[in-house]
Amino acid sequence: MRNIVVCILVFFFSIYIGHCQVAVVKESKFWIDAGPGAYNSGHTSGFTLYLGANLVFDSTQYKLRTLLHDEFLLFGPSPSEKYYSVGALIGKGIYTRFIQIQVSAGLGVTGGITRGDLLYTEPIGGGWFDFGDRRRFEEKRFFTPSIPIEIDLLITPFKFVGVGFSLFGELNPKRPLYGAALKLGIGKF
Repeated sequence: MRNIVVCILVFFFSIYIGHCQVAVVKESKFWIDAGPGAYNSGHTSGFTLYLGANLVFDSTQYKLRTLLHDEFLLFGPSPSEKYYSVGALIGKGIYTRFIQIQVSAGLGVTGGITRGDLLYTEPIGGGWFDFGDRRRFEEKRFFTPSIPIEIDLLITPFKFVGVGFSLFGELNPKRPLYGAALKLGIGKF
C-alpha cells in the first residue's frame, strides 16, 4: 500500500514539474477517441474497449473516459469476470502540430462481476469435446470509487484525425487494474 501512495504522489508532482515545458494552447481542442486494448488486474486479464471524450482549454485537458473490460476465457470457469469504469480526468500535456502527449488523473467509479465461492463442479461427460474448466462459481457484483490515471500519446497527421495509444490504470480497493489501448481520435486537434 505504501508503494501505491508513493507512486501516486510522484505521478501528481511530475505533472507540475513538466508544466514549465507545456506549449500554450491558444485555441480549444476537442475530440472523441475509441479503440481496443488489453488489461491485467492481477486476478484476471483480457480485452478492453476504450471510449473517451476530450477537451483541451488553456493548456489543461479535461476528459470523460469509459473502459469496458472482459476476461479472456476459452474454456474457463463460469462466470467470466467483467468490469467497467467511468472517470472524469484532468491533466496537462505537450501539444505540437503532429504529436500530443497528455498525463491525467481524476475520480471515477468501477464496477462489475467477479467470481465468488465455488458452487459446484460439473461431472465429466466423456464426449470428444468435453474439456475445459467445469467449475461454477457464485456471481458477485461490486461497485466502488476509483482513481483513474492515464498517459496518452496521439499522432495527428491531419487536423481532424489522430492515432495513438493510451496507458491506463484504475486504483480501487476491489479490483485495481492496468492496461493499454490503441486509439483512433476524431475531432478538432
